[in-house]
Amino acid sequence: MTNNLGPSSGIRRWAAGVALASGAAAAVIGTGAAATARADDTSFADLLGEATTNFTDANQVLGEVPTSDLPNLVLNQVQDDDTGLTYLTTLGDAEDSISSYDNGEFASLVTPLFTDLDQNWLQASEAILNANTALDSAITSGVGLNAAELGLIAPDLQVLADGFFSGIVDQSTYLLSTF
Repeated sequence: MTNNLGPSSGIRRWAAGVALASGAAAAVIGTGAAATARADDTSFADLLGEATTNFTDANQVLGEVPTSDLPNLVLNQVQDDDTGLTYLTTLGDAEDSISSYDNGEFASLVTPLFTDLDQNWLQASEAILNANTALDSAITSGVGLNAAELGLIAPDLQVLADGFFSGIVDQSTYLLSTF
């Protein structure tokens, strides 16, 4: 098989690989390995699909809260959940694009890195769903509202961190498109 891409193609691939790997490595280092390891055959699309389902379910839980009960708190949390859904959509598109770059040659390099970030997203979505359920229960029963509000802080911060690292992956897509 001959290579018709010319000598500069290898340099571009190498530079793109370094940019992508450094961005993905920063995402993995910054968020840490996911505490609940999934099977190796779980694709990042499956993980993002589960996370999307969790965020959607979390919004539905808060959709059942009467609007007269703490409307700002509930509205802010729904907006945070919607932001998570937006991140997931953008991340899924970026991962698909990067995985198919250079006829899929990057896929074996980036899939493990994507899987770690996507596992973090799955964890965050599960935490958001649990926190929203606790908030709904506290509002409905009138008991434990302060604890439920505090229970939203860590999952929201995790979404913020995962969103930051997802942005790095999204920007890597842009960098790769210039080569």
